[in-house]
Amino acid sequence: MLTTRSAAGAFKLLVVATLIYAVPALAQHRASEHWVATWATALVARPLPGPNSPPRRRGFPPPAKVANQTLRQIVHTSIGGERIRVVLSNAFGTAPVEVGAGAVGLRDNNSTVVEGSVKPLTFGGQRTAVIRPGALLLSDPVDVHVEPLADLAIDLYLPGDLGIGPSPVTTHNGASQTNYISSVGNHVGDHTLAPESQTVSWLLVARVEVVAPPAAHAVVAFGDSITDGARSSADTNSRWPDELARRLAARR
Repeated sequence: MLTTRSAAGAFKLLVVATLIYAVPALAQHRASEHWVATWATALVARPLPGPNSPPRRRGFPPPAKVANQTLRQIVHTSIGGERIRVVLSNAFGTAPVEVGAGAVGLRDNNSTVVEGSVKPLTFGGQRTAVIRPGALLLSDPVDVHVEPLADLAIDLYLPGDLGIGPSPVTTHNGASQTNYISSVGNHVGDHTLAPESQTVSWLLVARVEVVAPPAAHAVVAFGDSITDGARSSADTNSRWPDELARRLAARR
């Protein structure tokens, strides 16, 4: 889902990405791996609080704040595979964002992950990283079996203060998906993340890519808030692009 907005804060144009289903890839040399986004979202700069900030639109959540806490964010795949990587974004930030730890696993239900499925994320071989202002951060590939149309849990421990200082937060506001913010500390990989709070926004996470067969490509749906999932039931992946992905999967 991609979002653009005018300087006047006009109604958003949203782009929702879904993908053609393809059969699992045969083993191939990693130098020739074909990476395709299995999930992606539109990102915007969350308005900063202050006397000149625009009013929060009806139906949009209040800004989430993360300070020395762990985010567990849920995303829904389209195609599956055996090898994935995660792309984080600080596109609209004016200050670096420190990532103290990260992991990806298969989501069981709510804030619980499937036992034994969690794999640590590394960035250039390191467990910690910094997302520079205006930049993307690509994780190293992770060997994990992901089914088509499955839920992934992406954990990020953020030791700094996100959404508290003057730097805008790179986010997607109306995710129609509950995401979880832990109590203080590094809870990356916990079987169940006991949330201190929740948010229906995605923060910092831009997309998840999977190694796919060469014939796999993305189908991108352009639309307004309906394409984004407005008024669909939260936590059910009931946006119409989700339905399109299911139909494509059924037809292989």
